Amino acid sequence: MPAIQALGEGYDVFVVTDACGGVSAEAHDMAVRRMEQAGVVPITWMAVSGEWQRDWARESTTNALGPVLQAASWWCAERCDLDHVLFDPRR
Repeated sequence: MPAIQALGEGYDVFVVTDACGGVSAEAHDMAVRRMEQAGVVPITWMAVSGEWQRDWARESTTNALGPVLQAASWWCAERCDLDHVLFDPRR
């Protein structure tokens, strides 16, 4: 279901902006802006994972989430040319 339609049907809608894209950076930006204007809440995948985890004291999911964050940080560093990376054991 499209995000704006879901809003119209009464759902709270969030878009994970760094997990979706368009045919160009401008197309992606304009789509996100349009969704924001309609009431969709933009969020990143890292924020989603943090909200799912809630607290690092919640040990039942910590062991599964840590490697995901580590793998994603290396992937992003290779593509985003970041100077510092979370969970990078090389630092």
